Amino acid sequence: MYKQSIFPAYRGFNLHYLIVDKNDTRPDWAKMVPKKLCDNILGDMEMIADLGFNFVRLPINYYNLSLNYADAKKGATPIIDESYLEIIDKAVLRARELGIYTELAFHTAPGYSVLKINADHMPYSLWFDEKAQSDFACLWGRIAERYRGESSEMLGFNLVNEPPTDDGYVKGFTADIHKNAMMRAIDAIRKADCDRTIFADGLSWGRIPLYNMCDVPNLVQSTRAYDPTELTHYPSGSAVNAVWPGVVARDICGSEDSRVAFDRKRLLDFFEEWAKISVTENVGVHCGEGGFASSAPYDVLIKWFSDVMDILTELGIGFGLWGFCAGRFGIMDTDRKGCEYVDYRGHRLDKKMYEIMKRGM
Repeated sequence: MYKQSIFPAYRGFNLHYLIVDKNDTRPDWAKMVPKKLCDNILGDMEMIADLGFNFVRLPINYYNLSLNYADAKKGATPIIDESYLEIIDKAVLRARELGIYTELAFHTAPGYSVLKINADHMPYSLWFDEKAQSDFACLWGRIAERYRGESSEMLGFNLVNEPPTDDGYVKGFTADIHKNAMMRAIDAIRKADCDRTIFADGLSWGRIPLYNMCDVPNLVQSTRAYDPTELTHYPSGSAVNAVWPGVVARDICGSEDSRVAFDRKRLLDFFEEWAKISVTENVGVHCGEGGFASSAPYDVLIKWFSDVMDILTELGIGFGLWGFCAGRFGIMDTDRKGCEYVDYRGHRLDKKMYEIMKRGM
């Protein structure tokens, strides 16, 4: 069995308060993201450290960072909202004080978002438009300059969240097109800060390793732990039966009509491919997101989650759960039927999930 040892196996959470478009008034988003963003981020960080975890991923939104994104196609240089960056400043500082590694990530970037609601009103394409790639590189360069004094052992940059594949979501997309856009940003970051650790998500929403970028120095490749999504996002998916092991679902990176029975071995095969490139190509690997938000039976989901976490531990790969105490994916205040909660600072902590995440740390 291969085992990743290039990048520390940090374990923790995604704090997604900063990804919601500041102009979005949908009630469900407003409920998920409280008004006092900074207070919530810092408070969550203190609880994360107190619970014994050492990793936070901070996804950010281009629409919130840029004050003039609507003029991007006209050739305007991005104007950064300082108040948004000041929240990130405080988060990076507090994380350092608490001994937490921070990964700063473009969840919605100039010209691309995995969220269709954001992607639909993009003025240009990160993959095909020169201006989008220029803005992408410009913003990363300015962020790199701002945090040049922060140790790379405590702060890294995740270029863009979950690039796609050529399956209709982004027609004509290829691995080489992706690499070209990413290298523009990497060069801008390296110009400002040559030692910064950079993360790049795998293709097909974090499922396929970046075989054509293994030669990029100090680049950590990032995968995901959501498959089979028909189970972890049930019933929004199409699982034939919500059981574990044995759920019949679309194969990882398979065609729409591919159906296989999932078990621990299939998950191990998937993640071991990531550990293999780490060993054979001397590349760091981390799992930046994962988890479940599902109406499937809790005892089924927690068995799946336990297998995922044990596999990642065996392979030396760290993990960031999507969500902490906001939203359906987190470890607290999730209202899961059949879950045993314990009180923690006035929150309801998912006892089994916590114990599973702590195993192997």
